[in-house]
Amino acid sequence: AKQLMSESKFPQGFKSKLSVSSGDTIGAQVAVIVKSQLAAIGIDVEILQLESNTQYAQLATGDYEMAEGYMTSDIIDPSELTAYAGAGDEGTSAVWTFYNNADVNKLATQALSEIDPSKRTQIYLKMQQQIHADAPYLWLYWSPARSAVAKNVHGFSVLPTGNYWLENAWKS
Repeated sequence: AKQLMSESKFPQGFKSKLSVSSGDTIGAQVAVIVKSQLAAIGIDVEILQLESNTQYAQLATGDYEMAEGYMTSDIIDPSELTAYAGAGDEGTSAVWTFYNNADVNKLATQALSEIDPSKRTQIYLKMQQQIHADAPYLWLYWSPARSAVAKNVHGFSVLPTGNYWLENAWKS
């Protein structure tokens, strides 16, 4: 990372602001770690704890320098994540990064109509490689879904997507 910084247009580093949602204790801890790690390569980060609606509004309009966020998927198929985080011509402008790569957009459309699973896998792999190379965002970690229930709650389970349905849950 130090070598890349030395080769960049900011070889001496720079200052930036990282917005996090106030009240998110895990997010605040992650922000401190990110600040520390970026300081090691000359990036001076100021952490801004913002009320969640304010941070969301800034994300949606691109009014931020760096921002911490998260995403989930309601379906197992990768098409939702592709539309949400990869394709720049879909709903959230690639997780509000405003990343828009025409080749990635074409691959996303192609993947939606491909029915051969092995070909579809290759399309998504190619998209993933391009997005990784362009680095519009960095995935820091995967946080599994957390849930807690009392002893008198039965039939509650979390789906592989991280969401849950309550029609099979009951209390004794």
